[in-house]
Amino acid sequence: MQANVTIGVLQNILWGFLCFDLYYKYYELENKENIYKGKQNSHLDYIKPRRLLIPSFYSRSSKLYSLYPLLLCAIVIAGMSLEIFDFPPIFFDLVDAHSLWHLVTIIPAFYGWYDWMIWDIDVNVKHEMKELAQKKND
Repeated sequence: MQANVTIGVLQNILWGFLCFDLYYKYYELENKENIYKGKQNSHLDYIKPRRLLIPSFYSRSSKLYSLYPLLLCAIVIAGMSLEIFDFPPIFFDLVDAHSLWHLVTIIPAFYGWYDWMIWDIDVNVKHEMKELAQKKND
């Protein structure tokens, strides 16, 4: 059991690094002018947090609601711990770790993500679409 948990955690960490690596390579390909200005393929400049992470905190939207997806991820991760640390059924054998896992991972993630997407479109995209429509009409 201990080995399975360790392998699962390592697998998730490696998967996260792979996704970040692919995102970073895509970001670099999109900004070719930044690649050709400086050193290429330098392992010291592999991750540039000032370009990737810091600008996300200076957006036009309110800071607290912008971090809502991180809260949803934390809820899902906490729900995964219900599967890892299983416990016997309680409340007349109706509630067990697996049923609580479904409750914690599906309902908040689905409704919370949908609510956040609607808010994000309303705050960050709607006015840009109006500006594009005005430019198109002019």
